[in-house]
Amino acid sequence: AFGAETLTKLKELNILVIGCRGTGVEYCKNLILSNVGGVTVWDRNPAEMRDLGANFYLTTEHVKSNTCRGDACLSQLKSLNPYCNVESHKAETLTNEFLKSKDINGTGKPFSAIIVTQLLPKEDMFRVNQIARENNIAFLCALTSGVTASIFSDFGPNHVITDTNGQAMPTKAI
Repeated sequence: AFGAETLTKLKELNILVIGCRGTGVEYCKNLILSNVGGVTVWDRNPAEMRDLGANFYLTTEHVKSNTCRGDACLSQLKSLNPYCNVESHKAETLTNEFLKSKDINGTGKPFSAIIVTQLLPKEDMFRVNQIARENNIAFLCALTSGVTASIFSDFGPNHVITDTNGQAMPTKAI
């Protein structure tokens, strides 16, 4: 359970999730159920048969109609929490202007975090990370391929680590 202060902070967050395969849709689901302020998904790739094994919101109808994954998942994601602003970004590319926008989906707030869950061209990945870093937006990249995974995080130059010694915190029972 979250305390009142944490719940208030969560409600202020706008998150961009790039990619709606298994990892991406799972991120979206968990964020929406956590009651963040808004989740924007961006995945303009059409749903494929192989996606049905990992994305529980896609159907064979989405595959047959070549519906892009971001749009195909939208109604199911929205139904999870009526208090979370959930949208699919419809543009074919992620522009710098969109990533830097100070008013995401009419919330009056910029993105707090960008989560990349599908492999992007190297230039695009570096560009998105650089924009995030320059605009104090957390950048996470979580990629999976079969049984392997890769995670990268960049919380920007203002991120402070308060761990004094790198050792695990002791657990005590009272």
